[in-house]
Amino acid sequence: MSVPTSELPVLHDAVTWLSQLHATQPVAQAIGVIALVCVAGMMLGSVKVRGIGLGTAGVLFAGIITGSFSKPIDHATLDFVKEFGLILFVFTIGLQLGPGFFAALRRDGLRLNAVAVGVVVAGSAVAVILGSVLKLDSAAVLGLLSGATTNTPSLGAAQQTLAGMSGATEEQLALPALSYAVVYPAAIAGIIGTLLALKGIFRVDPGREGRAVAEKAQRDVAVAEPRTRDDLKLAPGAVTDRRIVVTHRDVVGKTLGELASDARLTVAISRVTRAAVELSVAPELRLQFGDVVLAVGDATGLARAEALLGNSVKELNETHFIPLFAGIALGIAVGTVPIVLPWISQPVRLGLAGGPLVVALAVGHFGRVGRLVFYMPKNANLAFREFGIALFFAAVGLAAGPAFFRSVFSLTGLLWLGAGLCITILPLLAAGLLARAVFGMNFAVLSGLLAGSMTDPPALAFANTLVGSDAPTLAYVTVYPLTTILRIFTAQVLAAVLQSHLP
Repeated sequence: MSVPTSELPVLHDAVTWLSQLHATQPVAQAIGVIALVCVAGMMLGSVKVRGIGLGTAGVLFAGIITGSFSKPIDHATLDFVKEFGLILFVFTIGLQLGPGFFAALRRDGLRLNAVAVGVVVAGSAVAVILGSVLKLDSAAVLGLLSGATTNTPSLGAAQQTLAGMSGATEEQLALPALSYAVVYPAAIAGIIGTLLALKGIFRVDPGREGRAVAEKAQRDVAVAEPRTRDDLKLAPGAVTDRRIVVTHRDVVGKTLGELASDARLTVAISRVTRAAVELSVAPELRLQFGDVVLAVGDATGLARAEALLGNSVKELNETHFIPLFAGIALGIAVGTVPIVLPWISQPVRLGLAGGPLVVALAVGHFGRVGRLVFYMPKNANLAFREFGIALFFAAVGLAAGPAFFRSVFSLTGLLWLGAGLCITILPLLAAGLLARAVFGMNFAVLSGLLAGSMTDPPALAFANTLVGSDAPTLAYVTVYPLTTILRIFTAQVLAAVLQSHLP
């Protein structure tokens, strides 16, 4: 079918307008391309093979493909989108995990985090050793470490540190994103393969070990609740229990001991759940917005407890934007503070990844500063987080795209891939053997620990499927915050230490 001659000038003008958009309206072109990359990447990430998919990381590879063939993208816009997306991602993660972070460091959490720290340290050592033996560019080593551990915030931290070094060239500044993208998919396969290897080595029945974790949790709950009921034997009427959500601002920050002295509270609190972590009930435990308490008492007492604690679905579903922006601003300020270490020639900084994360963990832990309540509904938190990481992946992919295929289909790309798999597998295998053989750790807990030490959601999804429950999730969220902070800090320290290798 031929195009009418009268329409040819219009078609020509439209094609010219689109082809020149990068020069005439660079910001509009950049935002439009980023939006299309996010669409294509999320469609790619939704494709699953045996229940495992790339998820939002699909945006990274859509960005790489697009960046390889598209017109140049405005660098200033890409830089802003990348940093803003990273800030949103780490801050919302910190808000979600902050309430249960310090509680998770107690008891079993201390041992789990000790193993996770070992994985971080061992992976960093393997990366440095392989970089030296294979004579890899130190900037590429930083990307390998981030990609092999599937830790995006550490990539952002490494890029920010390199950008502040006077000796780094444009080519070296692009290397972390390139090496990260090369090893990232293989790292996911490496983590899952290590879990399967440990399962075979110890001849584990994952389903039985998952049920053992669930049964222990049920026993702990059963012990706590009859004890509470015994304390209420003299209470009038039938004794029952009810889950109540803390949403009243006047209660946020009070300890259970202070709450018990309130004459309006005539029930007992047998359990407190915070960010999917069950906390030990103690007089010094401070309540936070969104805590779910299990109250035991008669109907009248439970109704009074609801009025005192709030239990408002409306309040629970509201997003407080003033605390959100205030926290981000404070996080940026903290991230720029120089930290002087005696063995490094120049100070390191938490950066735009570490600063907001540390502040979010802190304010998420305390829950309230004055009248500001630092709480975000789960759905809103997830939406902001996915939006932020999608922006970051799109910007990184578009920036890395022009040189990606040239690098991956080369001897250097193969070296990166091999080194990345070693960085992924060796520390995980060593930690798994130690935790199972020496500590006798339950496989469901161990699989969540290893997935969390790599901050890898696909591996967690695989572990949950393998054991037939969400038992690995608790270990995952227990080690995730500390692991992320350490990986961010390690990336900056290594960048500063390896600075002497930059020409």
